[in-house]
Amino acid sequence: MAVTILESPQSFTPSDNELEWLISSDQFLQANFEFKIELYIDGVLSSVDKLFTKPNGVVKYNASELVKTTYQIPNINTDISVSADRIESTGTLKEVYIVATEVYGDPQAEEASATSDTVNVWKSSLSDINFIDFDSTDYIPNAIGKSGLTIENNWKYWVDIEKSNYLCFYNNASQIVSVTLRTFDASGTQIDQEGVSFGTLDKDVYIANISLKEWAIDTTDAVYYRVYIAFGIGTAINNSQIQKDYYINRPCISDRTVYFFNKLGGIDSQIFNKRKTSNRTFTRNQRTRNLTTINPDTQNTILSSKFRGRDINFLNQSQNSITLMSDWIEQDQIVWLVQELLESPLVWIEDENDNKIAYHVTNMSESEPQERYEELSQLVIDLQLSFKSKSVLF
Repeated sequence: MAVTILESPQSFTPSDNELEWLISSDQFLQANFEFKIELYIDGVLSSVDKLFTKPNGVVKYNASELVKTTYQIPNINTDISVSADRIESTGTLKEVYIVATEVYGDPQAEEASATSDTVNVWKSSLSDINFIDFDSTDYIPNAIGKSGLTIENNWKYWVDIEKSNYLCFYNNASQIVSVTLRTFDASGTQIDQEGVSFGTLDKDVYIANISLKEWAIDTTDAVYYRVYIAFGIGTAINNSQIQKDYYINRPCISDRTVYFFNKLGGIDSQIFNKRKTSNRTFTRNQRTRNLTTINPDTQNTILSSKFRGRDINFLNQSQNSITLMSDWIEQDQIVWLVQELLESPLVWIEDENDNKIAYHVTNMSESEPQERYEELSQLVIDLQLSFKSKSVLF
């Protein structure tokens, strides 16, 4: 008797893509044979399923539909009062494994079983094409050159010096995590730096607030800054596993930074500074009533009045929306925004008090520039506020 788990998901796997195990048994020809599959999420039994084998005794078990519904919206901390507030868990990592047991006989009885390795599953959803090529080691911080939970890019990544900025990453073990910021001038000469060691952090997905306004660092004459995230004891800054550059935008007029939950489960942002159009749409609920009514004071006369009217809007609702246009940006960045921002289920804009106000994208279509001569282009997005205003109900 033997149950074998032939294949398992990668050790760090997105929640909303296929989360599959391949299982076999050498007893599949026994009478009334079936597999009992127990799914454990964070050590708790979550589901028990029965699977029947194919002629070769092999079955495929996909737990994605069961796992992906157990997540909540990740935390984004906007209250930065001490150094420890600059980094926090997103609360999106779950440890998942299965126990496969062969069941057969007359009457049926449970026989041999096998327990899979634990898979670290985080809230994310790659496109089908990207998932086919997905390699979890690209995001495990075990070597220099990792990008965190955002795609690697060759364009200049601009951030507003007055707004928040975030970088998400996966910590694959309980270990010390250090974050350092360095500012540089136009010649590449370092101006200043500040670093914080956050001590030993648990295995989890984290979000770091790397906004310059939250760090005690000199930004005078700074053109860009570099973020270093190092894992483990005694790791030098220049050997940090994650290094990312951010170019500083000092707006002369008010612009809008749009934050969005990307397909890798991180938080990205984009500045829209060329045009802003605000709109408000109204929904009106109207009813028609009798021209006259019984006098509410005397209860013995019929009352009619020019003030009262026959038609009434008993409930009006309105909702704000805005149209934003980006600066001229590279084609690859446009494609990235179309695939990430326009498909994101969670979008925010930051107000003057650092609060994230929820919006949702309403673009129904978008063209990705593909011609060779279109080296630069602009993106226009339509956003609707995720809250409504309503009148007094009559």
